[in-house]
Amino acid sequence: MIIIHTGMNGGCGIIESLRIISKTGCGKKRLSLVLLAACLLLLLAGCGAASANEVSRTETEQNDPFANIVPAEIADTRSGVSDMSALVKDYKQAVESDQADVAKSLADQIAGLWKAIQAEAQKVDPELYALIQNDMGQLLAETKVDDWNKDLLIDLDYKLYQSIRDLKQKLQD
Repeated sequence: MIIIHTGMNGGCGIIESLRIISKTGCGKKRLSLVLLAACLLLLLAGCGAASANEVSRTETEQNDPFANIVPAEIADTRSGVSDMSALVKDYKQAVESDQADVAKSLADQIAGLWKAIQAEAQKVDPELYALIQNDMGQLLAETKVDDWNKDLLIDLDYKLYQSIRDLKQKLQD
């Protein structure tokens, strides 16, 4: 007989107690029970590893808000900056009108454009690059929270708009 007590943790159980009771002379049954217990242990250990991977992914997103952002396809850096500027305006309108899903989508699009142009932006002006990188990362993170701070989002949007305008000017020079 196997007695297993499990505690639920994200859909995966944790073995807290395992006890095998057998009668003398029941070798095959005992072996079968030991193998069953070993299989359960391996299965449950795999569930714990999956949960750890999910936690690791969440920590990565918190440390690097651009981790899951795919760079947008752009014709050139100038058009990417122009598109980014237009989306930043749209983002502000979405935040002001409490359109969370639209704002989240726009934030991801802006970040995709940023990833596409950031190497060129860093060459043009490293300080401006660092400012945009920081503000864009903060905007992404703050957009994903459930309880929005609209004033903060609008301030970040405004700072991004000004920085993008400055970057646009430097690219034209």
